[in-house]
Amino acid sequence: MSEYRVGPVGVGTVTVNGTINVGGAGTDFTGYAVGDALLVVLVSGAYVEKAISKITDGTHLEVSVAFSQSEGGRSFYILRAATELFGGTCSVHNFAPRSQPTEGARRVTLAGTERAVGYARARWFVAAVAVTAWKAARLFLWGSDTAISGECLVETRDNNDTWDVYRALLNWPDTADMPRVASGGYYQDLVLPFVLLEAL
Repeated sequence: MSEYRVGPVGVGTVTVNGTINVGGAGTDFTGYAVGDALLVVLVSGAYVEKAISKITDGTHLEVSVAFSQSEGGRSFYILRAATELFGGTCSVHNFAPRSQPTEGARRVTLAGTERAVGYARARWFVAAVAVTAWKAARLFLWGSDTAISGECLVETRDNNDTWDVYRALLNWPDTADMPRVASGGYYQDLVLPFVLLEAL
């Protein structure tokens, strides 16, 4: 979809049956929202993305366009636009992140050529995040507003300006030393580090 998005690894499994209906087992869909993207991992290992159009309860939702597949017991992910996750509007700052991808955990020289080795990383630089959205974001990602890190799904850019979706570990910044916008209500100049990126 080519935008900054992030979301949780789904708890439980889902079943799709060639319609707009999605059933869950061990799920709680009520923590998601209409407009979030549902990514279902198929038996083939590929994933299909659909926009959530209705959430009935913790185990039933609908998507905007029917699935062409019928598969049960599948793992899933959710993605939400970063601008929406970070909350509200701010006349001074733009909620859209900037990114700094790194191809590997470190760089080494092999046969005279410098190469990246290890898992890729990415950092998002965010001008401002609404304080009220800060805890809500952690609730959305990990089900706890006190979580300090965890696995997630992230859509971001690489060094070739190509967008892709990755499983990653996000280390949540500590708010103790984060500056606030003078008028209050917003954390300012944030860095969100995603590590151990692995393409979905």
